[in-house]
Amino acid sequence: MINIVPTDIQPYHTKVVHAPIETLTPVIIEETNTFGLKCKYVATANPAYNSEDYPWYPFNGSNGCGKNGESQCFSYDNQKALKNHFDAMLKKKSKLVIVEIGILADEYSRTSTSVFLDNKRDHDIYIGIDIRDLSSYSNPDKNIHIIQERSENYDSICDFFKTMGIEEIDVFMIDGDHSINQVYKEWEYVSMLSKDGMVVLHDTNSHSGPYFAVESIDTTLFDVYKYCNDIRDWGIAIAVRK
Repeated sequence: MINIVPTDIQPYHTKVVHAPIETLTPVIIEETNTFGLKCKYVATANPAYNSEDYPWYPFNGSNGCGKNGESQCFSYDNQKALKNHFDAMLKKKSKLVIVEIGILADEYSRTSTSVFLDNKRDHDIYIGIDIRDLSSYSNPDKNIHIIQERSENYDSICDFFKTMGIEEIDVFMIDGDHSINQVYKEWEYVSMLSKDGMVVLHDTNSHSGPYFAVESIDTTLFDVYKYCNDIRDWGIAIAVRK
């Protein structure tokens, strides 16, 4: 069961969103052995993009407004949902390994990155993965490390984890490329998730990859919470391993 959590979102505009599955047809469902997933949604050829995927495919009507009608890449309500779960993790575990794919560098105070970096303890390890050079965020003295790498380069990134002595991830944030196939590639890191660890997916209202990934999660293994389920917000989902 996926828990739909009500969120008080101000009425910024009233555009109507198309049903995501209808918008993205044809999509087929395949069986999978990937840990944490009950199935995979596979995008078939998409003439609009000349691709077998839906890269950055936005759903009509979603624009991610935050409080007071501000257009933000990570709304106030997204931050609130993430921080509540992150605070619970801080209380539950004496040391965290946090891995974030897609560092939100713009409007820092309104991002998932700021939730992690401003609230983690110095001994908690944060690893940000991005294709851009965001090395200015690195601060080894506070266990903040930035990898400039494509997230699908699994072996290379896992080699870095090994050099850090990391065997498990406690908090895993997916907010990079938002296509269906790419999000499933990034989900591969969930095999390293610790017991009671959490996976965060952003843009669950507004992009195809996160939307279908949430629908794919095996709820016998994860408690899934969907927040900001109004098309006026990007949407965020948090899956906590049982």
